[in-house]
Amino acid sequence: MAVSQSLRRAAALSVLAGALTVAPAQAAADEVTLAVAPATAHPGGTVTVTVTVTNVNAFSVLHPTARVFGANGFTTLAGCTGAVSCSTVDSAGYQGVLAEALSGGESATVTFTLAVSPDAPDTGVVLQGQLAGSNYASERVSGPRLTVDARTDAGVGIAVTPRPGLLGGRFDVAVRLSGNGPDPLRSATVTASLPPGMSATAGPGCVPGRGTATCTFGAVPVGGSAEARFSVPFGLLTVGLPVTFTATRTATVPEDVNPGNDRASTTCTVITPLLVSC
Repeated sequence: MAVSQSLRRAAALSVLAGALTVAPAQAAADEVTLAVAPATAHPGGTVTVTVTVTNVNAFSVLHPTARVFGANGFTTLAGCTGAVSCSTVDSAGYQGVLAEALSGGESATVTFTLAVSPDAPDTGVVLQGQLAGSNYASERVSGPRLTVDARTDAGVGIAVTPRPGLLGGRFDVAVRLSGNGPDPLRSATVTASLPPGMSATAGPGCVPGRGTATCTFGAVPVGGSAEARFSVPFGLLTVGLPVTFTATRTATVPEDVNPGNDRASTTCTVITPLLVSC
């Protein structure tokens, strides 16, 4: 009899313990999530930023928008998907306008296509997202980092044209700079070294110095080129002597990734005052 009562008591406790078992709580959905592709962009390229917003409230968010902030300083809005319309917002970001209301627990995703400015500098920003409506706005949520990596390859060339004269002549020097990409060249400086004892006279884009001429360049598109010029007088004392002109890239914006074509030289020989070979 005592054994039977013990068994009934153990069975009751087992049932009670089962009734008190609590199922694991499900993790709450993130209110805002962001993704960016590619994470590293180049000037003149495009990136996509995907913003997913979830209404974690018990009420509906009216006139909801999905927003992204952080990239407006060097991008423009090219378009979006998943929204009724998209536009800039607060002069600091972009927004996608959703349906009239976002119910509690409901999610929506907007993908923004952003065009990176051709003259965007090297930079990195942390993107932020937000769910905002007429009756509610979440805090801005930090997401992935977007990096702009501007790089270029500036190729240097030099050409010398002799202008001989009976009592002396001059060398007309053209310094050429080519933009080989992958990003446009925004500015560059090339320094030309002159033969010993010679000095330059200023020309378009070039300023003479002691034994040198410094040539500056502005923007050069990918596949394009630009020239700067200066002249170097010569006299009878150079007859029979080889003279060498060398141009070297000394600065570029953005960073030059190929040093192999940063220097060029050419040599001329004054055979007679009226005959010069280059």
